[in-house]
Amino acid sequence: DAWESLAKTGAAVVSVDSGVSLATARRRLPRRVALQGNLDPAWLLADPAETRRATRRLLSELPDGHGHIVNLGHGVPPHARIESITAFVETVKGERLPQPGARRGRR
Repeated sequence: DAWESLAKTGAAVVSVDSGVSLATARRRLPRRVALQGNLDPAWLLADPAETRRATRRLLSELPDGHGHIVNLGHGVPPHARIESITAFVETVKGERLPQPGARRGRR
């Protein structure tokens, strides 16, 4: 299994492509391995409100916020909307992520 092979490398962080659910990756990898990713970069071409919704969905995939580096699933598209990039960054910065071990819920 590819996930088991990744875990055996000793990597501290695994970058997750936008085509893979973060929840799935979190279940398949040991807790010691942090995840990086994985907003589909196509959301940076969308309306900023849609980018915010997609970013919130991404953040909700990890129930305890443990070991996650928020990032894109690939690079920034050449025609990305500056307003949508801003929406992505501001949404991430504005979310109150739970501490490891805490239950996820809106405050």
